[in-house]
Amino acid sequence: MLDSEKLDEYMKNPENADKYIREIAKDFGCGKETVRVALKKSGYTRKKDRQNTGSRTRKK
Repeated sequence: MLDSEKLDEYMKNPENADKYIREIAKDFGCGKETVRVALKKSGYTRKKDRQNTGSRTRKK
């Protein structure tokens, strides 16, 4: 399980905030599912634009 404080600090860094889950998993040395669950529990949402124009967050 990932330390939520370390993950939160990591995600606040602008260089890391736009990374794919697989890249975050590699940086933490764990699996993609571990990162996905930890992000969900921490309240992060992932909206990655596949055309490489960056990530987007939308309100419903």
